[in-house]
Amino acid sequence: DGQQHGTSAAVEYAVTALKVGQFVVAIGNPFGLNSSMSAGIVSGLGRTLDSAALAVDLAATGLPLRDLLRTGEPEYQALHLDNPALSDEALLAAIVAQPILLNRPIVVTQKGARLCRPPELVAEILP
Repeated sequence: DGQQHGTSAAVEYAVTALKVGQFVVAIGNPFGLNSSMSAGIVSGLGRTLDSAALAVDLAATGLPLRDLLRTGEPEYQALHLDNPALSDEALLAAIVAQPILLNRPIVVTQKGARLCRPPELVAEILP
């Protein structure tokens, strides 16, 4: 029930009607900030991060795991992920627990896998 979570039935309907590729806008007061607005494109729905699947995608990119971390996020510093002694398993666990730490998107096609930052890199692997 949306009322229990401070949302309306209209908001719940809008969330359930989302489609990949749609433009979305979020307006609110997160963390006590007044008049906050964020906009973007829905890149995926119903996804969960799984360390085994992420490890497979990572291996396909040929990149070191640290290249997938968003180092500017507060969670990166709070979890001390800049510690070079941390294993890839520990880094994967941190990413699964805090998905904001994952630089996205990782696009996987029959031609390979790329971290699409900058986005032009995806053109190399499109069919």
